[in-house]
Amino acid sequence: MKKILVLGFVAAMLIASAPISYADSITVKDPDVQLIHPYHYSGVGSYINEFYMDPNNGLTANLWLQNTSSGTIYIKIYTDGVYQLEVSFAPGEQKTTQFYGTFGHSRKIYVYNSTGIVNDFNISARQF
Repeated sequence: MKKILVLGFVAAMLIASAPISYADSITVKDPDVQLIHPYHYSGVGSYINEFYMDPNNGLTANLWLQNTSSGTIYIKIYTDGVYQLEVSFAPGEQKTTQFYGTFGHSRKIYVYNSTGIVNDFNISARQF
């Protein structure tokens, strides 16, 4: 009788510690991380944004900008505080700039114009 009680207790412990279903133990990672949520900027001043690219979130990132202003605007891109490149956008033009890296990096973007027009653009960035 003692063996039956011990076996019953062990069986109850095993059942209690098992997950209710296999689906409960599955976690789904979001495939994209929004570094800059879709945003519309309109103003005389320049636009600055900084974000960190963690390689655990993917090795690639896309930065998209669409110029909806009346003149040319420019975007300067910095990596870990070091100037990398500048991209110009004619009125109505849109471009995607892609970043790739196996290490974590801080990115800074600076959007401006050289004529004093109102900066008007749409911007977003995602990492995957």
